[in-house]
Amino acid sequence: MKQLIYFCKSWFRGQNRPTEVWTEEQARDKHNKGQFYTVLLESAASPSCFLEIAEKIVGVGFLDRYLREYLSYDFQEIEPGKFFLTMATHREYEGDTDKVTKGISYIFK
Repeated sequence: MKQLIYFCKSWFRGQNRPTEVWTEEQARDKHNKGQFYTVLLESAASPSCFLEIAEKIVGVGFLDRYLREYLSYDFQEIEPGKFFLTMATHREYEGDTDKVTKGISYIFK
């Protein structure tokens, strides 16, 4: 069975790649300490999306085929196990470049 979940220190948006791919145990240690870490889905090298997790916050970024973040959601924990969507952002890019041609963010209170 193919592995679908990978862990790393962070998703480096400037270079469209993960930093420091970690084991599940390393990510669990960070999680238990409330420290920042990232979860990659489907592939460590070319994920379809990633989750950035820290104490009381979760960010979800969806990547296109060029590994550019075109859609993101930010959540804040408002009580144990209950999260609130605080921001949603959509971006469009020029061709296969990293140049953003259009973007919109929604902030929720």
